[in-house]
Amino acid sequence: MNPIEQIIDFVEEKVGWESLNDAGFKDKDTLKQYIAFQALGGNILWTTDPEFGITGVLIAYECDEGEAYARFDWEAPKGKSCVFVAQLATIDSDSTRLLAYGFLERFKDQKTTIAVRRGSYTTMKAHDIAKRLIKATEGLN
Repeated sequence: MNPIEQIIDFVEEKVGWESLNDAGFKDKDTLKQYIAFQALGGNILWTTDPEFGITGVLIAYECDEGEAYARFDWEAPKGKSCVFVAQLATIDSDSTRLLAYGFLERFKDQKTTIAVRRGSYTTMKAHDIAKRLIKATEGLN
């Protein structure tokens, strides 16, 4: 199975359709297209384990705040004033820590971070959260 299919299955299983519906996904085909689109844009980080396959997924990208609050339009974001965190799901502390490091490496500048949680847009301090996750998971597993 290719990585995109594994990511789709992982997100379906770990995030669940209730949360995916809240984020605007109505069916698996749209989810597949979205994940493939984000993968082609380099906006997905994932962790794997040789035995279990995908163990964590982070979908995040830079955009303008207006783009973050607007309905997704299947075009590459035009700006870079904020970071939109579309999804984060992990199954273990190693994956959480690695994706937190990946986030900090990919998005070096602290910016407003926006996400959709429980169907509503929310701002968060993702850089601070990533640093706390790294600290909290050090020495685990």
